[in-house]
Amino acid sequence: MNALPNMPETTCGADGTALRVWMFGTLDYSTFVRLQDQIRREVENGEAPTLLLCEISRFISVGREGSWTHILLDPEEDSDRACEVRWVARGGGCWLHLPGQLMVAAILPLRRLGLTLGGHLHRLQTALRRVLAEHEVMNLTVEPYRYVLAGRRPVACLGAAVANDVTSYGAILNVNPLLEPYRRVLPGDRQRPMTSMARECRRPLRPARVRERLMDHFTVAYGFARSTLFLEHPSVGHENRSHAIPSPR
Repeated sequence: MNALPNMPETTCGADGTALRVWMFGTLDYSTFVRLQDQIRREVENGEAPTLLLCEISRFISVGREGSWTHILLDPEEDSDRACEVRWVARGGGCWLHLPGQLMVAAILPLRRLGLTLGGHLHRLQTALRRVLAEHEVMNLTVEPYRYVLAGRRPVACLGAAVANDVTSYGAILNVNPLLEPYRRVLPGDRQRPMTSMARECRRPLRPARVRERLMDHFTVAYGFARSTLFLEHPSVGHENRSHAIPSPR
């Protein structure tokens, strides 16, 4: 596991392409999937590339590299600690979602942006690593396109899906979730339980600031001309109007 090579020249925003960012609090997994699918269809039909940031209530999603062998939960555990498990069509392994973990769903038209899937994951991993380094998380290494590790434990996991040339899913970043449950849900073969920024950080941590800086680093890593933040979506709750806040540039 080595540091990522230098990022290739970025061309995504060379034509002035803007990034939409939808930011939410905690969603249940079904709401997240419904929202992501709706945004993916919008992007397929020509809407702007989109970054979706949210937390997800207690749930286990298993990607193409995951299996039951990564889930070490006691089958007789009380229902308050039980997790629904769903197999999903994304890369990556077994992800335990809890509040305090950031879901980073990148919904991008690859051909329109001049990206390959590998180029997309490289930029996403670079943005995650820069956020971690900025918060003084030490001993960072990467397993290219799969993990960012702090010491020997993953702090971020990557896994994308592609349909009709548009990506979905992307990564999870453990900001400050409870870590004890991660001892029983491993992200992949030969991987230790996930750690978190809060555990590894060498200075006080503000989760809202982590989100803001991830949005900024994502925009820069992909070369977007600017980003615009939305805090509401018609398919989430009963609101029918979105409030856009242009990010400072």
